[in-house]
Amino acid sequence: MSKIMIRKATIKDVPAVLELINNYAAQGAMLPRTEDTVIQNLRDFFVAVDAKKIIGCAALHLYTDRLSEIKSLAVAKKYTGQGLATKLINRCIAEAKDLGVPKVFTLTHVPELFLKNKFQPSVKELLSQKILEECRQCKKYANCTEKCLVYSLV
Repeated sequence: MSKIMIRKATIKDVPAVLELINNYAAQGAMLPRTEDTVIQNLRDFFVAVDAKKIIGCAALHLYTDRLSEIKSLAVAKKYTGQGLATKLINRCIAEAKDLGVPKVFTLTHVPELFLKNKFQPSVKELLSQKILEECRQCKKYANCTEKCLVYSLV
C-alpha cells in the first residue's frame, strides 16, 4: 500500500464519495446519500486518497456546541482491514477536538470498529436532535439495528 493521505473533501471528490457510500447503502450497511446531500455537507467530509484515487471517506457533522456525529464512514473493499477506517475516525475526532466539541457519537452496524477506538455504548434515545433530523426519515426507523456509541473528549 502506498502512502495514503487523509484530507478535507473537495467538490471534485463528490462522485467518488457517493460511489463509496452508495455501494455500502445498496447492501443495507449504511444510509444512501444523494449528490445534493453530499455537496450541502461537503465541509463535513474527509477523504482518504491513495495515488489520487479516493479510497475512503467519513464525515463529522455538528449538531450543537456539545455534540457531533461521525457518519458516512466508508472504505473501498480492496482497502478494508488495513486500519484506514480507524485513521478516518481519528481525523474526525481530531476535528471535533479542534472545534471544541466535547462529544462525538456514531450510529453503526459495525460497533466493534468504534469500540476498539475508545467509543462507549450509549442509547439512541439520548440523541433527540439526531433522531428528529435524520432517523425519522429512514425507512428502517421502526426496526433500526444500528448501535449507538459515544466518544467523550473531556
